[in-house]
Amino acid sequence: MLHEIPCPTTLSAPLKEFLHALDIGGFVGDISTEFADRVVASTDNSIWQRTPEAVLSPRTHEDIVFVLKLLGQESFRNINITARGAGTSTAGQTLTHEIVLDCKRYFNEIISYDSTRKQVTVEPGAVLATVNHALQEYGVMIGPTVATATRATIGGMIGNDSAGKGSTIYGKMSDCIVELKTVLVGGKTILTKALQNNDVASLEQTGSFYGLLLQSVRSACDLAQPKYEECWPTIPRFVSGYNLPMAWDGETCDLNRILCGAEGTLGVTTLATLQCVDIPKNRELLLLGFSSFDDALVCGNSIREFQPSAVECVDEMVLDSARNDACWESVEKILGENSSHINALLFVEFIGVSSRIHEACLFSENQCNATHSVVINDKDKMNTAWDFRSKSVGILSAIDGNKQPVPFVEDCAVPPDSLSQFIQDFRAILDTHGLRAGMFGHVDAGVIHVRPALDMKLPTDRALVQIVTNDVASLVTTYGGVLWGEHGKGFRSTFGPSIFGDDIWEQICAIKKLFDPYNQLNPGKVAVPESTFKLTGIDEGTRGEHDASLVSLPMFDAVKRCDGNSECQSVIFESNMCPTYRATGDPIHSPRGRSELLRAWLGKVQTSNIGSGSFFKKIWATRSTDDLSHEVFEALEGCLSCKACSTECPMQIDIPTLRSEFYSIYFGRYFRPIRDYFWINMERLLPFMSSKVARLVPTTFIASLVGIVDAPTPTRKLSLQSYTPSQAIQLRASVVILQDTFTTYFRHEVIVALRRILTHLGHSVAIIECRPNGKAMHVRGKLSTFDSLAQKNTRWLTPLHQANIPIVGIDPAATLLWREEYKKCTGVEIPVLLPQEFLLEQELTSITCRGTWELLPHCIEYAVARQSQNQWKQIFDRIGATLELKEAACCGMGGMFGHQQEFKDQSLHIWRQNWAPHNPDNSKTLATGFSCFSQAKRAENLCLLHPLEVISNQIVLESPLLGEDQVRV
Repeated sequence: MLHEIPCPTTLSAPLKEFLHALDIGGFVGDISTEFADRVVASTDNSIWQRTPEAVLSPRTHEDIVFVLKLLGQESFRNINITARGAGTSTAGQTLTHEIVLDCKRYFNEIISYDSTRKQVTVEPGAVLATVNHALQEYGVMIGPTVATATRATIGGMIGNDSAGKGSTIYGKMSDCIVELKTVLVGGKTILTKALQNNDVASLEQTGSFYGLLLQSVRSACDLAQPKYEECWPTIPRFVSGYNLPMAWDGETCDLNRILCGAEGTLGVTTLATLQCVDIPKNRELLLLGFSSFDDALVCGNSIREFQPSAVECVDEMVLDSARNDACWESVEKILGENSSHINALLFVEFIGVSSRIHEACLFSENQCNATHSVVINDKDKMNTAWDFRSKSVGILSAIDGNKQPVPFVEDCAVPPDSLSQFIQDFRAILDTHGLRAGMFGHVDAGVIHVRPALDMKLPTDRALVQIVTNDVASLVTTYGGVLWGEHGKGFRSTFGPSIFGDDIWEQICAIKKLFDPYNQLNPGKVAVPESTFKLTGIDEGTRGEHDASLVSLPMFDAVKRCDGNSECQSVIFESNMCPTYRATGDPIHSPRGRSELLRAWLGKVQTSNIGSGSFFKKIWATRSTDDLSHEVFEALEGCLSCKACSTECPMQIDIPTLRSEFYSIYFGRYFRPIRDYFWINMERLLPFMSSKVARLVPTTFIASLVGIVDAPTPTRKLSLQSYTPSQAIQLRASVVILQDTFTTYFRHEVIVALRRILTHLGHSVAIIECRPNGKAMHVRGKLSTFDSLAQKNTRWLTPLHQANIPIVGIDPAATLLWREEYKKCTGVEIPVLLPQEFLLEQELTSITCRGTWELLPHCIEYAVARQSQNQWKQIFDRIGATLELKEAACCGMGGMFGHQQEFKDQSLHIWRQNWAPHNPDNSKTLATGFSCFSQAKRAENLCLLHPLEVISNQIVLESPLLGEDQVRV
């Protein structure tokens, strides 16, 4: 039996007083010391981990002013805060043991757009993709982009001075900043922008706080200036944060060059005005394949003479991993034949229509060692190629084995002309330590992301982080480069003094002291105000160290693979992952958040021998209120079971399956809700509920008593002849229809439609008797009962499989259960087909249909059988009809989820987010899942047809006699 896992929050007296002062003083955001919130904020996309004591989620500028004003009081000088955006940093910039200031959850509005100046003003929590989506109507965008654009925040990009694809044209984040509003310790707010010499002099003469700030920064820059040539790297990816040469050049003073890239160590940005650029109207992409990564780098450098807008690359390790990813099929179609021989890929983009791309293509074939070349003009294909490049990080992280490519020396920047030789020397360092690494990045900017593969659970591999970083830091200096050219300093800040030298470092620290004299803002990162304060060490507190201590429960091993990439926290509604995160904005309710909570839970479970407790032990357990298991349970309860994470997460972390495993353990200690017993036994109850007697029972009222809302009313069971598998074999059926309880008792007309179609196509059809399949048992973690049922049902259907009789299911969730969960627990694969999979293999010339429909996807069907939607389109094409496939995430019903009283509002909110924008209606919109059908009925009183019904109705119109199935209800 699972033991109680206390999760007390022990706060120091000053911190308690600080949080209390916020609470009573008018802070309108959230103040949380809950373990779950703190755990989710304890990691980012790096190898490090630190659990904060509290998480603040401000809603307004005034909230942040209040926090920093309190911070400036003498009694709170030992209180520290660290601002956080999306938590996708790879160097631990936003990790702290103190207070996290979460600027993403609420503080994320787009304030205004100035069409004359082409400038946009946003709050720091606004996500880059959201801002760019809003700017589309004006034909502009934010220039700097990042691979994590669908979740990265503007504030985080400012703190990191981010850059990515096309940086040789668009620059870094600091290049597009017009004005920043920043709050300093003590609560003062400053507005910073580039100022000419005369304006600077005028402000300094006023003696104002801002004037004194300008004067002090200029003085620090002047003192450091003599050492610039010797110690300050001059490369395209210039040094970010405390950028002294660009902050004051003798004519212009721009404090934004100091603040941008400072990683929140100087102040907290509350508003940013950014200069936009025109969206390129014409783009072309040249994809080049090579037999080696070295050849790709050499060609990438040479091809810069043709003035491309971007030159990007991926290596063999990325490509090998990609070939096992769902995205590869579409990429392979673009590359064409012989793509399996490509060991490195170069992406060369051109803006504008010219002959340069064709000249570059000829050059690569004749002068370089390119083995493959494809010129792409099609927008969709270009987007597919660039999406693949953007997903390189996640794809690389999904390689099998304990040794995973990890970031710690991944953003060295050198002069582009030296890049190829630098990477060879870099690889020599890795070879010395017997390490493999995945590589990808920006050839034109001189930045290749190198991720050595380490098992961070092993002390020997953790020790290599420091050793390799020392070697690489020395190497990059010899090339006139910098260790941190793109992803910030974070836990690698200790290399600052050696890279800049004593004189420049002294002035960097002087600026830190000017803004943050008591080291309260993200302490230990980038710089320190006094030598008595220490910079964070690279070997302090890694995730791997934590993971090494986790109890061995193999069913939960997947959570250790979560690396914080946060693709599950995408704001793009067309993305399937994750609907509950987009509905709530709460990182706990994302696959990443749920994985982190399960990791924390595993770290506190004391034994792997976990069974079910007796009735009396469960009664005793009810006294446990402060139990971490309760927080994990609450986070998992919000999961829709759409399974998008099982395929779209780069790590393919299947939260619905993990949830079932956790529930199996959790309900071994605690009593199940009464509602669970209804769900688990629902399939057995449905025959009675569809009877005449049941109509006398107030089932809706009874359901409401246990928290079930909008339960569909069962129809009376079909009087179609049904058979056992052995009878179907004796009848020499050429195909069998496998009933499921959802379709049989709630939407039986779809069974009629499928039988009619198959009969019309000349098949001898047998409908197999309806049996419970245990879907609800699996979802609610009744796994021992589910396993027994799966074994029994598998034995039941095995004769049909052995007789080579095709088995066709109907509802996607029920059908795919056989191929996923049944297979996992029985080890036997019974290939139960979706109807479109079977129909696609049939001769359909006898069916003719005219008209246009649109199909909205069933979430599980789309996740598990990705080609299923396109199969329906092919079928409609072959019978003369048009089927438009819509991109949409889960409708919000999620099987039982939407029928649970506490989730009804959220369920309908997800409908409004994902399906309502497509304006579904009865005349044109089709849906394959019963959950989708029910949600459409509840949300908008729609009665959506199944694709089978469209085809069946056409058969009835053409051959009425064939439509007579002699069905009685």
